[in-house]
Amino acid sequence: MPNSPDYLSQALTAAGVLTDQWFPSSAPTNWVPDDYWRAPVICTLLTDLMTQTNKVDYTATVEAARVKGEWNLTNCMYYDDLTWWGRLFMHAYEYFKSQSKTDLAQLYLADAKVVCDQLSQGWDQFATPEYCGGGIWWMREWFPPGPPYNPRTTFKASNSTLGFMETALALYLELGDQVYLDLGQKCWDWLVKWKFLDDQGLIWGALVPGKCELDPENVPVLSLQGEGLAPLWMLYKATNKTEYLDVADKVAEGTMAKMVWEGTQIMQDRGDAKWDSQTNDWKLQNSGDTPFKGLFATYLGEYTKNVSTLRPEQAAKYAAFLRANADAVWTNYPGAIVGMDWRTLHQNYQPLPKDNKPIPNSDYVNASLQYSGVCALAAAALVSI
Repeated sequence: MPNSPDYLSQALTAAGVLTDQWFPSSAPTNWVPDDYWRAPVICTLLTDLMTQTNKVDYTATVEAARVKGEWNLTNCMYYDDLTWWGRLFMHAYEYFKSQSKTDLAQLYLADAKVVCDQLSQGWDQFATPEYCGGGIWWMREWFPPGPPYNPRTTFKASNSTLGFMETALALYLELGDQVYLDLGQKCWDWLVKWKFLDDQGLIWGALVPGKCELDPENVPVLSLQGEGLAPLWMLYKATNKTEYLDVADKVAEGTMAKMVWEGTQIMQDRGDAKWDSQTNDWKLQNSGDTPFKGLFATYLGEYTKNVSTLRPEQAAKYAAFLRANADAVWTNYPGAIVGMDWRTLHQNYQPLPKDNKPIPNSDYVNASLQYSGVCALAAAALVSI
């Protein structure tokens, strides 16, 4: 794109801060299993950066994640965490396959199959009418839960189900096994049946068993919006039905309209406005949303690239949105260390200070904030080629 900023160089600069300060090659070994979702999320970004450019090599980091993460695939506590491993394994498989590292790639493909099988078993075990006929729990339920159901912990989760859908469809597109397509289609049909997607294009988070009603307090968030885009694209690619692109566009448009700072294109999640005014202890306790903007940017970047020739007007709109966010990150954090609020200039931004724990909690938070910033820059690079 003529006269465009060099988003890839900016992304690599910010990624260098991430890997130098908070997420070196030893991080997955140290983080997992205590943290079982941020590590695969960040490693997926590093894998994607290797796909975008040969200027970096994060193989040691990604391999450390695979080796440590494999041990918990069949017994991790949260199904939504497990789905991030499925996404990492398929992205890493595709990357190492493209590099002709066939034996290494096959290890990741085998792990992705394990993830998909675990999620499929989790569906089948609790597909009774009382449990809403399917879907994936948020937390792994070893035994059938009984009423009254706690809506904060015992619910069928759209993020888990979409993650299952993505892994299954990625396996189908690679292997051509109808079983995986059927799993992916089943996930989407179930989400449609229970109306997780509202009229504004926003995806809600939880279906509480028993009455099988959406939880009004488990609201749409940026990461969840992004999680719908990849599997919908894959379902279109598998079936050639454009209705799935129509739904994906509805999700993207709804997000861009509703989850931004007023009067701007800059993404805003639910904690952004108050983040800067809170204590460090509060930030450590409320850091779950820190990767969300990055996740949506990544998913939207992938989707934009995929539909660039099919729906050029939509793709151009999404690309402009991604560039606006990348520009905000780079301008408002001139030190290349990124915080939560992308709209406001942070001339002398300082990350959270380290605490005295063996793995500082602040490392998880700072790494996740930096991850999101890198994602915005990398997504802008992807759609500006």
